Amino acid sequence: MAQVKDPVIEDRLLQHSIFSSLFLSVFGIAAGFLLSSSFVLFDGLYALLSVVLSVFSLRGGRFITVKDDVHFPFGKESLEPILVFFQYLIVFLLLIYAFVAAIDTIRSGGDPVELGFVIGYLTISALIALIVYRHLKQLNRSARSILATAEVEQWRLTVIMGVGAVVGYGIAGMATWLSFENVARYVDPVMLMLIVLFLIRYPVKEMVQAMREMLGMSTSERLMIDIKQSVATIVEEYEVDDMYLRISKTGSLIFIEIDLIVAKNYRYDSILEQDLIREQIDAALEWLPQTKWLTVAFTANRKWAE
Repeated sequence: MAQVKDPVIEDRLLQHSIFSSLFLSVFGIAAGFLLSSSFVLFDGLYALLSVVLSVFSLRGGRFITVKDDVHFPFGKESLEPILVFFQYLIVFLLLIYAFVAAIDTIRSGGDPVELGFVIGYLTISALIALIVYRHLKQLNRSARSILATAEVEQWRLTVIMGVGAVVGYGIAGMATWLSFENVARYVDPVMLMLIVLFLIRYPVKEMVQAMREMLGMSTSERLMIDIKQSVATIVEEYEVDDMYLRISKTGSLIFIEIDLIVAKNYRYDSILEQDLIREQIDAALEWLPQTKWLTVAFTANRKWAE
């Protein structure tokens, strides 16, 4: 059977992320002020923002797991893309702010920093982020939640940012060693701008995906093909003339509607026989990682399927 969302693992993953981000935020903000580095300060503020977003996700995830069929007859999973959208919107706004601040620093003549200490901080921070990322990625294999996946993705971006910064400041250290001190003054804001330009596409991509889910738009063409192939043998075996397939994904829930066009004198016309076909279709789609909301309808009139 396919794995579905595990709220207990999701909760644990978010808690681990919160405590890790809290540690890095205190470490980063303190180091940023001590080293007078706008990049290090941004790194700490980004971690602090991650704490706020993780708490937001944790509370939202707990709310979603509580059933409320009266107010949410189709489940609360539709709230997941809303939470993800606002998470990445805040990250996007922080990146824009950091980019503007870096431009102001360049216009004011640069920002000299102690490169050796900054490189030391960034190396330690990147190693911690990598350890946390690998740990959360492992947990997410069981959680299989959109909120947990978003959390893991943020840590992946943190690792990329950290490694990129170590490389960039390493180059700056070489420039200083080669007596290019004037160039080194601009390394801090330029590195911040480069990292922002690299990262900005990720929140934009995730916001677009979350928006598609909020609007109930169709999923990828690849998923549509895979589902059709999964049920093709069953459709052929039970003499179905044609099939209409509609798919929509929202959070960890996927809606699948399959309308089967059959002959007016269809051989399998009893409810029990048609339920058996539904069971086989459901079993054929067990590979889907999301929680399924599956509807299979039989009709001899295309009007009810188109």
